[in-house]
Amino acid sequence: MRKPMNDDAELLRCYVEDRSEAAFGELVQRHLSLVYFAALRRTGGDAHLAEDIAQGVFTALAREAGALSRHTALPGWLYTATRFTAAKALRAARRRQTREQEAHLMHELYADPGASDDWEKLRPVLDDALDALNARDREAVLLRFFADLPLAEIGARLNVTEDAARMRVDRALEKLHALLARRGVTSTAAALAVALANQAAATAPAGLAATVTGAALAGAAAAAGGAASFAQIFNFMSTTKIPLSVAGALAVGATLLTLQQQRANVTLRAEIAAMREQTTAEVATLREENRRLQGEKAGVEDSARAEHTELVRLREAREAFRKALAARQATATRPGDGPAAENSGLAPGMISMDLMANAGRATPSATAQTIAWALRQADFKVVASALTFDAPERAKLEAFIATLPDKIRTEYGTPEEVVALVMAGSPKPIAGVQLLNRTQPDADTEIQVVQWQYQTGEVQQNELKFHRDADGWKQVVSPALTDRVIAFLKPKQ
Repeated sequence: MRKPMNDDAELLRCYVEDRSEAAFGELVQRHLSLVYFAALRRTGGDAHLAEDIAQGVFTALAREAGALSRHTALPGWLYTATRFTAAKALRAARRRQTREQEAHLMHELYADPGASDDWEKLRPVLDDALDALNARDREAVLLRFFADLPLAEIGARLNVTEDAARMRVDRALEKLHALLARRGVTSTAAALAVALANQAAATAPAGLAATVTGAALAGAAAAAGGAASFAQIFNFMSTTKIPLSVAGALAVGATLLTLQQQRANVTLRAEIAAMREQTTAEVATLREENRRLQGEKAGVEDSARAEHTELVRLREAREAFRKALAARQATATRPGDGPAAENSGLAPGMISMDLMANAGRATPSATAQTIAWALRQADFKVVASALTFDAPERAKLEAFIATLPDKIRTEYGTPEEVVALVMAGSPKPIAGVQLLNRTQPDADTEIQVVQWQYQTGEVQQNELKFHRDADGWKQVVSPALTDRVIAFLKPKQ
């Protein structure tokens, strides 16, 4: 006897190897809400069409179970399959509406009684925003808010720690929030998380899981073994679609039963033809998607080489900076050299950058001195720890970093680390600095006006902003520096 299964891949393998309907039913029960509500949103609240789409998606899952048993994150595949199936279903519905002017489809508008005004604004544009996310971020949102998994299990599925899973979900939610803001949804990220959590708590209509499971398994069996006999199809439809009609026919007697069967035959033939047409279209769409994915796979090697080249370039730049620093320090320690020699060539009042030390972050000036010292030591972690952002600049830089290759994001992933790297690689090293003026708009903010003298002798005046966090003062990265960082990295992608 098999032990209880919690892993999607294990359930799929059990279904493929043992044809276990119980295992497949567990998969349907586990992910039906994700598929059904995604279909419901895409169909404008048409509950009947959403049910048909869900049935089609799980039929495709049953057919592709062998290949998908090696898939590590099933919700992402289900969401993509729902998108394609819904698009095809909507096109078919429009064609049927044109051909059958007298048919009136019954719509059940999904309305969550506890949903807020934010959800009413969010629902029409949510899927467009999800589609705009990259696969990695979309997977994090789906697992957390649609599959309703705890962070520990998300980390296990993505092969990362629980803290890393939390950070990935938070960053993905922030990106989704930014995409929704462009579409007019201006609620906070916290309100967005609550709205998505309400979706995770929602459940598909009662009885739909059993209907979808039976239909999916029957559809998969028909695809594997050829067209089912008329008697088999009638038996399936009797148990899933029209149980009340069959019961009524049995009750009224042989004459009415014959009439009912004749009418049912006509209806069944039409439904079978429609199901075959829909299944053929779904298979064609999924095959096209598979071909597209194969094409993307063929380009992975070229992409990996490009990412490796970029990493080598960044590492060489860092190594060149460290060598230049070592040479400068060696020159500074020759006999006869000292503070006076270090300050030679500086304008009056300038303090040599060579005299900077790790002064901590107890004051704004100490933070500025620590950043200068860390840059000379090539200690990018210390530089990054002393930087912070205003919200617009952080969002702008995070959006740009999201476009960088995966390996570069892994090594220089946070906005602070990217800025620290670019500051260290500046083509105009600073030789000295002088504080001209300082103001404090409030207790946690200080503005400093400083003069920098570059090693070329050029003197430039700049304004620095500092903000006090729980762990000390940090320099706020200015909009101008954010733009320079993007300009520095963008041509080298």
